[in-house]
Amino acid sequence: MKVLAAIGIVSIALVASAWFIWGPREDGQPLAVGGTLPEIELDAIADMPGSGVTLRGPAGKPLVINAFASWCIPCRDEHPLLIEIAERYDVMLIGINVGDLPENAAAFLAEMGNPYDMVGADPNRKTFYDLGLVGMPQTLVADAQGKVLLNGPGPIDRSFVDEVLPALLGDRI
Repeated sequence: MKVLAAIGIVSIALVASAWFIWGPREDGQPLAVGGTLPEIELDAIADMPGSGVTLRGPAGKPLVINAFASWCIPCRDEHPLLIEIAERYDVMLIGINVGDLPENAAAFLAEMGNPYDMVGADPNRKTFYDLGLVGMPQTLVADAQGKVLLNGPGPIDRSFVDEVLPALLGDRI
């Protein structure tokens, strides 16, 4: 009986994990490298003037899309590198604030600095799932036409800034 209960618990955990990872995309597939970005629309973060994201079609420059939350410790650790990317490279940096309270998101960006060209709220993780993201932080890189070049979970590091991003984008940055 204990074995059957364990198998049932493991089965439920696997199904829940798969739904969390792939989410409710209409086609049932995560956004993969080589795929094309869908339209991205995110509401403004309350009490944060100028926030909100609308991206329909090619951006005309490479995109670095970063999922973050105020409660995410690795998000805090990588944030200075995002500020450096914004200052160093000619990319559009988009922030997706996932599952966060608006006041916490606004406080996080006020404290740490706001490197994003556009930043918006994704409280129900819809965009998070549509982009095939699996955790936070996570960074997605796309070319100027919206072709996904990298969809990498985990925090970015020095090698991402100095080596990975330039290698992905070459002379486009």
